Parts: sequence; structure tokens; C-alpha cells
Amino acid sequence: MDESWCDSCLICGQRYFSEDEMTKHIELDHATCNRENDIDKSKCPFCTYVVSNKDENKMETHVMDVHKEEMRTPKKDECGASSGSEVNGECSNNVDSSQSEVLSCPVCQLTGFDNVDKLTFHTESHFIDNEQGHMSVKSDYTQDELLAIKLQEQERFELQASRDVAENLYFEELRSKYGMGKEHQRTGFRNQAFKNMDKQVGRASSSCFDYYSDKFNMLEKLEMGIDDGMTIRSDVHGLLKTHLEKTVKPGTRTWLASSTHFIGRGPGDSGWGCGYRNIQMIISNLNENCDYKDLMKKKFDGNIPSIPKLQELIESAWSEGFDARGREQLESKVVGTRKWIGATEAFAFLASIGLHCRIIDFPRPSGPKQSHPLLLNWIIQYFDCENISDSDRIIVTSKPPLYLQHEGHSRSIIGIQCEDSSNQKFKLIPVKILIFDPGDSKFQLKNKGKKVKKSSQGSMNLNRFIKPISCLNKDQYQIVCVEGIATQQRLQQQKNPDSVCEKFQ
Repeated sequence: MDESWCDSCLICGQRYFSEDEMTKHIELDHATCNRENDIDKSKCPFCTYVVSNKDENKMETHVMDVHKEEMRTPKKDECGASSGSEVNGECSNNVDSSQSEVLSCPVCQLTGFDNVDKLTFHTESHFIDNEQGHMSVKSDYTQDELLAIKLQEQERFELQASRDVAENLYFEELRSKYGMGKEHQRTGFRNQAFKNMDKQVGRASSSCFDYYSDKFNMLEKLEMGIDDGMTIRSDVHGLLKTHLEKTVKPGTRTWLASSTHFIGRGPGDSGWGCGYRNIQMIISNLNENCDYKDLMKKKFDGNIPSIPKLQELIESAWSEGFDARGREQLESKVVGTRKWIGATEAFAFLASIGLHCRIIDFPRPSGPKQSHPLLLNWIIQYFDCENISDSDRIIVTSKPPLYLQHEGHSRSIIGIQCEDSSNQKFKLIPVKILIFDPGDSKFQLKNKGKKVKKSSQGSMNLNRFIKPISCLNKDQYQIVCVEGIATQQRLQQQKNPDSVCEKFQ
């Protein structure tokens, strides 16, 4: 008789005198145990020994006494494979000592897995849900079944790998689109500006004198942290007001924000700088607005910060605790990059310099054909359009322009045009929206004195700033508005944009 044979049943403890009797006892008395009775029992992971879940100490004692050798962790200086590689008490000679641990299924002992992920897929296939909702193990697979399972797992693994690759490519495309790709990290405002200015000289669209003059001016202003003024048009607001006075139809009224410079994109921010340019347009208004002039004098000495300076100020706002989620999304860095910014970054900057701001969210169209009547009504309320006299046709308010954000672009709303209505509920019907678009290429004027005369309205197509309300046809819009000087309590609230965001469903 084998000396390693135990004369007592490991399941119930009953003693037998021969191995054959023990085998028959297990097959007859324990092979058909009711699973419902086994729910509250624990089975030894190495043998058929079973104890009640209430006697966890017995199972621990059993494992440590009977299976102590199997629990032993092989040392580094032992066989390169696990302890399971021992054959007849000696290490197998066909296992390379430098090879990593052999990956094998703990249920069926199948080997040949390339990595842990494939082994995990395979192992999980052994576990099935029984009728009671508990997990059970199926280990009596034939070789054909094991081969079929392995092929199926290989297919699943390859499919998942291809999905991961596709997702990573899509993610990188999005990062590149919004200026977060590796190629954008190395090319900020300054490098892009000089590169495009070099191209203009090469195409003979700019003289060498203009090139060096513009480059010297840009470097000087960048060092000072203020905009170089190459794309600023301070006269557009006045020209537009005069144009509206001459062309306004009877029964139509127009409300304008107070004096605002038009600022378009330049050679250093083409393709990604619209958010910064809209912030600059708001600052140009606040610099001349009586309600904000003192604060802006203190902050910027009446100047308009350059885009690199705005990037520094946005990071400074983050460090003060403004918009933690936006900081995480942009990986805590915008300085020296071409990353796009949106409404929350504009809000964080404006709030951090002491302004009372709000974010208004219009997450979906509120009317037919992708229209946004709720957005238009909100703009009417913002410009206080109903508080007028009958004789007023062009009204210049004291309001700053609105920062308007939608997917992929942002613009500045500087006014709204409405028709009188006989409807008691809706006294005004919006028909036009007045917009300064920093991406409007027809106004990227390098030398405004040479190319467009300030006094000449005919040199500009001012109707380009007057858009039909149907142009507001995107799925979602966000507005950032400035409504005064913030108190200390309000400043703390504004550190979390969500806490002061209003949604119009």
C-alpha cells in the first residue's frame, strides 16, 4: 500500500482499511452532493476536503498541515519555473532558468499563454452561473473543447486589442484637433508667428522692411506682455453703429454692447486662438467701461494682454484654485502650447481678476430646426431690451460683450436686433444677432492705415457683422457674461464654475 495514502475520508472523516474502499465510499456518498447543501461550505483549493463556512479555522489548519509544501513560494535561486516544475523531486532540466514563470490555467492546467491577459480570458471561461446565481467551476473539458476555447479566447483578445488601437488613434486625433497633440506642444504662439511671417516674405506678400519691423514690434510687445496690435480694429464698433442708423428698418430696434475693439486672429494663433481673442475683445471693452475702468487700470494698466500673457494668467488662475476640472482636462499646461480653450477657461481667467461672472449653458436646441429661442430671449434680457423709449432705434448699452462658445469655435456677441411685436407676451421678436468673429479672415489687417481707411465705411462690408438668428444652429452653446465686480464671497464661489453655471433645458 502507498505510504502516502490516508485511511480517513477527507470530506467526512470516516476511516477505511483500504484504498479501494475509500474510493468507493467517495464515489457513492460524496459524488452526488446536493449543491444547495454545499452553498454554506468551503472546499479546499488543493483537494476534496470540505468544511462549513462557520469553521474557517479548520480549513486554514488543514491547508497549513496537509498542503504546506504546495503553499511554499519558490526562491529566486531555485528553478526558473514554479514549484510545479519539479519532477520526481528534481528540477526539470528542459526549463531555462532565465525564463519567467510559466503561465498555466489554475483550473485545467493548460499552458502556452503569451501573457497574463490571455490567461485571464481563459480562466474566466471556466466559471459559469448556476441556477442559484452562484459561480461554479467546470473543469472536465475535452481536448477539443479546450482547443475551441483557446481559439475563441485568441479571437476575443485580438478583437479587444484592435478596439484599443482604434480608441487610442481616435483619442490622439481629438488631442491633435484641440491643440493637445505632441506637434502642438512644441509650437506655441511665438514660433508659429515667426514661421508664418517667414512664409509671407517667401511669397513676396510682405516686404523685408515690414517683416523685420513687425518681428521687432512683436518681440518687444511679447516681452512687455501686451498685444502687438497687428489685428486690432478699434473703429469697427463706431462704424457699425453709424451703418445701422442709416439702414435700420421701421419697427426695428438694435441694442449694442458698449465700445468694443474688433480683434482678429494673427500669424501666431491662426487655427486655435479664437478663445483668447474673444477674451481680448472683452478686456478692450472693460478698459473703457466706466464700471470696470479702475479695476482694469490696476490689473493691466489699460492695455490688452498678449495671448502668451493670457496663457500665463489662466495657469495662475488654476494655481489659485479656479476651475480644477478644466485644469485637469488641459493637463495643467497651456503656456507655450496651441491648446484650445473654451468657456470655462475664459470664465476662470475673468473670475480670477476679480470680476463677477456667470456661465449660461444651453445644452440642446429649444426650438424647431436646431433653433435656440431660449438663448435669444436670454440675450434680450441681458441687454435689457424692454427698458426703452418708443423713439430709440439704436441703443448703445453699458453692457460688455458676451463670450459665445460652441463646438470647435467661439465668438463675441456685441448686440441683438429685434422687431416690435403686438404680442403681449413677446413684445420683441429677435431677427438679427451682431457678432465679432475673430476667425473672420477679411479683417486680418496687418496695416490698417494702409489697407483700410478708418474714415471710410465703404471699405468694409459691415453687414458681415450682422448675422441672421438662423446662424445659431449648433447643438449646444455656452455663454460667459461679466456682471460687475465680485465680492470676496463670490470669488470663492466662482472657483467652481459648476456652482455658478445656469442651465436652460
